[in-house]
Amino acid sequence: MKSVSGKGALWLIGLGICLVLTGLWGGFSQKKSYPPELSTDWVSLFPKQVSVTVQTADKRVIGLTAFVAETRTQQARGLMFVPTLPENQGMIFPNAIPRTVAFWMKNTLIPLDLIFYQSDGRIVQIYSMAQPLSEDLIFSTGVVAGVMEVNGGWCTRHRVQVGDLIQGLPSIKKVS
Repeated sequence: MKSVSGKGALWLIGLGICLVLTGLWGGFSQKKSYPPELSTDWVSLFPKQVSVTVQTADKRVIGLTAFVAETRTQQARGLMFVPTLPENQGMIFPNAIPRTVAFWMKNTLIPLDLIFYQSDGRIVQIYSMAQPLSEDLIFSTGVVAGVMEVNGGWCTRHRVQVGDLIQGLPSIKKVS
């Protein structure tokens, strides 16, 4: 067997590096496929649900069912990887102590409306149609007791606006 030296050795090393990089790059460029349990069994991760109503300024009452993200793990997960959400369903992120909050849409596959509310349930801010998969932060404009996420466009379809009242909200003593 003849050894390779000089330019031939550099050429083989370069070829090897190219093959390795090509193999690695192929792994990065493939479409993400999420494990089935992340998209189909998400409901079991949020055992607590509540029925809430939104009372509008013109006295309409809109009911919906919301999952409650009580723990840090649940709040970090939220609606990530959820492929669809029924029209009158959502998720509530209550704060043990009212504070300024920030959300993002990383790994969230559907557009959402974020409804920021005070301790009495009064809506103080609505962020409409948050874009799926965005890592841009969405900040509350002030201190809030929590956030309710619903399908993107839900607030517009139901004419929900700042000043309306959410009733039946859960409270938590401490996020664990």
